[in-house]
Amino acid sequence: MLDEKYVLPNLLADRARATPDRVFIQSVDGSSLTFSELDTLVVNWAESFSSNRIDLGDTVVVMLDNMFESAITWLSVSRLGGIEVQVNTAYIGSILTHVINDSRASLAVIGSRFVDRFLDIGDDLESLEKIVVIGEYEPDGTAQVEIVDVVSFLNEGNDALDLDRPLAHDISCILYTSGTTGPSKGVVIPWAHAHASATGCIPLDGLGEEDAWYSPFPMFHMSGKLAFYASAIFGGRFVLRESFKTEAFWEDIRNFDCSCTLLIGSTPAFIWNLEPTSTDADHPLRNVLMAPTPDDSQAFMDRFGFRIATVFNMTEISCPVMSGWDLGPKGSAGRLRDGYQVRIVDENDHEVPKGTLGEIIVRSDQPWLLNAGYWRNPDATAKAWRNGWFHTADVGLEDDDG
Repeated sequence: MLDEKYVLPNLLADRARATPDRVFIQSVDGSSLTFSELDTLVVNWAESFSSNRIDLGDTVVVMLDNMFESAITWLSVSRLGGIEVQVNTAYIGSILTHVINDSRASLAVIGSRFVDRFLDIGDDLESLEKIVVIGEYEPDGTAQVEIVDVVSFLNEGNDALDLDRPLAHDISCILYTSGTTGPSKGVVIPWAHAHASATGCIPLDGLGEEDAWYSPFPMFHMSGKLAFYASAIFGGRFVLRESFKTEAFWEDIRNFDCSCTLLIGSTPAFIWNLEPTSTDADHPLRNVLMAPTPDDSQAFMDRFGFRIATVFNMTEISCPVMSGWDLGPKGSAGRLRDGYQVRIVDENDHEVPKGTLGEIIVRSDQPWLLNAGYWRNPDATAKAWRNGWFHTADVGLEDDDG
């Protein structure tokens, strides 16, 4: 069972006491926060959330570009026992309305560029009462809910608030699915699940305070959250960019001495298609998680001089299958990770022979390592957790070597 000292808000609070002046978060714009500065901001935000009646089990909607506050809001809401709901910044209209209403949040923290989206759906919002805006915004008095700037909000905090130290089974956040098969579902993610995702992405053994993780991926997605958590675990730096930009990738890696990153979806192809140069392997990057892996992983590693790990993962699970630094055969996501069970089954949940395609289903040996269901959706939860196994709806097979 995960010790409470490894639960992310506790881990960072402890690092702020042990190494207060060491830089933890950096932005490619040159700004940074030490562990102590981060902790001070988390406490300040938590005090203001508390003054706005955010308490145990309450949800807070967050819609921000990749920025320091994307992490600060997550940590500060958690220190109150609340639940952060960070929303995909591409959402507009009915899908945004659905997520806000389904979350039951009374308070939202958003970037100024998203205010108009909230105003457009204001008449359809059922529980939202207040919006905190980060960035320049001039209210015109027509909003259906109270809107305040972030400075005013942070001045509302009560001093000397007794903050919680979350436990492994407490809820770290709700992440909404993409909604490709229907309305987005809110995946309830315990802290043990978040920790297991961070430790299952790449092997963290041997990484330390001299290492840095480059993350141009959003905190409304597990790709951003696990990178932040992993950086806190090995005690290095977390370097963020607002979004992935191919032309800035290697410059950022070199400028900020980044040794780790994540390349998912089409991003490996963007990097591969850059014009080859004599300095392709002249950089500090050594540890890369790719999912899925490229057709020729070895050619990638030879050209760029880093090693690749991969996983089988989705929001609802926590990297139950991982390769480590041994990729295995082409197309493989790796081997079963300690603490998990995986089966390949037919439509009736009967296990199929090795080498046969079927649905991948998962469960864990310890509690809280996988999702705690879908928020306010018992029918979807029961369907996904049929027969005590989480059904991924993904197809795979297991070879004779596992």
